[in-house]
Amino acid sequence: MIEKNKLFVGNLDGRIKWRHLKEFFSKFGKVTYTKVAINKATGKSRGFGFVVFAEESEAENALNNASGKILTASDKDGNEIIFGDKEIRCMYAQAQEGRSDHTSHDAA
Repeated sequence: MIEKNKLFVGNLDGRIKWRHLKEFFSKFGKVTYTKVAINKATGKSRGFGFVVFAEESEAENALNNASGKILTASDKDGNEIIFGDKEIRCMYAQAQEGRSDHTSHDAA
């Protein structure tokens, strides 16, 4: 089953944290949750994450406008950070039966 308000975001730079996803994707709508997948053995990013929007239309807006972009965010001093030269790719997330990813990194 496809979750129309939740996006899978791939090809993430290893330095990207959940807060960077929230900042970048907030320009497309109200972000209610973000997560960057972390390798439990190494503690490093697995290069993908998830973004959940309040409304399906906001997720669609992000899907249509964020794929192929280079993710940028701000550091603690408000300076722009450009995360390498990787173009992110977005698609609707597939729901996994019996699993909820909405347990940490609440971005509300």
